Amino acid sequence: MQRVAAIPLTILPLPSQRYSCHGCGNCCRDFTVQLREADLEKLRSQDWERTLGDVTVEFRGRRFLAQRPDGACVFLLEGGKCRIHAEFGLEAKPLACQLFPFNFAPDAGTAHVGISFACASVLANQGAPLSTHVRDVRRMADAVPELAPVRTFLDDANEATPEELQCVAEALDGWMANSAVTLLIRIDGLAWLGQQLSGARFS
Repeated sequence: MQRVAAIPLTILPLPSQRYSCHGCGNCCRDFTVQLREADLEKLRSQDWERTLGDVTVEFRGRRFLAQRPDGACVFLLEGGKCRIHAEFGLEAKPLACQLFPFNFAPDAGTAHVGISFACASVLANQGAPLSTHVRDVRRMADAVPELAPVRTFLDDANEATPEELQCVAEALDGWMANSAVTLLIRIDGLAWLGQQLSGARFS
């Protein structure tokens, strides 16, 4: 999935932290992997059903990578390697698998990049400096729909400008920070403003 514009990423400088995948396979045993439609399309194009049967399972309307009875991913090979990675390369894997141990936390106008210490290599501080992974992290961020800049419309025809959104945000922040007014009245004020905006005409 491509995006028109990328949201800025906030990556903390951690010169002493290192990470490289050492193929322990723990992340392929300890976690369930939820699949996006783009992931499912990749798996279908790789034709795994012919050799492995059904490689996904459904739970509460969502699809996940199937697991063996011992909890390991169906694609985990001997030696901790991923069969998808081995046969088709890194970018052929589900996005969650590519991304781990990195994670994204969206914030207003940006996304913070974190790293999980559930990964044995991260915990042991083994591998390359984190700065060597920035290019891959940015590539993966472009594939995460939740990180796409949110478009806000004033009505069906008019999109709000960044300056207009900032003006509203500052007004709301100032109102909610006004300790001279009780919290109940501040919340009522937000509801009133929402009603006014929903009925406003911008054409």
